[in-house]
Amino acid sequence: MAKAAKVKKKRGATGDNGSASRGVGGNHPATANNNTNVCTGGFPPHLVEACKPPRRKAAGGAPPPDAELIELYPRHVYVSRNFLSPSECQMWIQAAEHNVVGGFESVCHAATRYIAQRECGRIQMDDARVAGALYERMRPIILQVADKVVVTHSDVTYGPVALNENIRLYKYGRGMSFGRHFDGSNGVPSCGDTANTEITVLIYLSDCRGGATRFYPPISSTGGAKKKKAKKQTKGGVEDDGIAFFPEQGALLLHVHGDRCLEHEAE
Repeated sequence: MAKAAKVKKKRGATGDNGSASRGVGGNHPATANNNTNVCTGGFPPHLVEACKPPRRKAAGGAPPPDAELIELYPRHVYVSRNFLSPSECQMWIQAAEHNVVGGFESVCHAATRYIAQRECGRIQMDDARVAGALYERMRPIILQVADKVVVTHSDVTYGPVALNENIRLYKYGRGMSFGRHFDGSNGVPSCGDTANTEITVLIYLSDCRGGATRFYPPISSTGGAKKKKAKKQTKGGVEDDGIAFFPEQGALLLHVHGDRCLEHEAE
């Protein structure tokens, strides 16, 4: 799975999170362990080319239509299928397994008062070329999401501008997971003094049996904004259920983070 963050400022955007498959992505969840090693040197050049928008045309020579955007939870979580092709996903997986210096680092820690339980493999690298190519490709989708997600800001020109340059690849094996947590918002100096990440961006590089990214919408009897675990009534009693998206190769998932982030986990 890959992860990145959408950065916003005067026309701005960026993203990050984990799930039970390989993927590409970007920023630090508020409750995650941020003591990580960031690789330098960038990803192989052929991956940058693979991230760029496809040049294929639809029937009749017209540009391909905008990707369908699926709303999993209003104003918070959205999915667009087939963002990357199967061959492009395999290209990323092969590069992660064989061409990135150092490979996957092991991330394994129990839950504490400050961080969520987590076990996975991770590659973390700052790469402006990959971030720029991915943003160019997903910009039509991001603009659709930006129209649906309400962000209150004193600057009326505040909007999407880029992806966070910090790109992360995650690898989850059998039994690995990332416990319930919230993703935090980060400043992005490379995009300007007023730039902040607003949306987590996840790209699933493989299918997976199980391994859902599961969100828990807030429930409040008083109508307030306090976040609580979503509950589903069943014949056997009350169980945590939430809203789940199961990994689909090439799918793109975007969710709001920061103060409005839904509690979520990677099963």
